Amino acid sequence: MAENQNGAKQSDPNTPQVGVIMQYVKDLSFENPNAPQSFNIPEGEKPNIEVNINVNGRKIGDDTEGTSTYEVELKVTASSEVTGSKAFVVELVYAGLFALKNMPEDALQPFMLVQAPVMLFPFARRVIADAT
Repeated sequence: MAENQNGAKQSDPNTPQVGVIMQYVKDLSFENPNAPQSFNIPEGEKPNIEVNINVNGRKIGDDTEGTSTYEVELKVTASSEVTGSKAFVVELVYAGLFALKNMPEDALQPFMLVQAPVMLFPFARRVIADAT
C-alpha cells in the first residue's frame, strides 16, 4: 500500500471492490392451511421441517466508471408438517443489488454463489421468522 503526503495509506485503485446498493423482498408467500388445528401439537410430537435454498445471479448493467451492477436472488422455501398435516409453507425471494469494480472473472461466480448469499441470508431468515 502506498502512502499519500499526509501519511494516510491508500489502497491500490485496481483492488476489487464490492458495495451493497440495496436489499429487497421480491416475492413472499405464506400459507397456514390447517390453522388453527396446526397449532395443537401433541405433547412429544416434533414438527418435520424442510428448507430448500436456491441462488440465482445476473448482471444488471455497467456504468461509465467501470462498475458493474449485479442482482443476486436467494429463494428460500420452507415447510412444516405435524402428525402428517401441513402446518405452514413459506416461499421467499429475497434479492440484493451489488456494485462490483475490478472483480476478476474467476472471482465473479464465487462471489455471486457464495459471498453475496451469505450477506443476504440473515435478512432473508428474519423475514421468514417474522412471517411464520
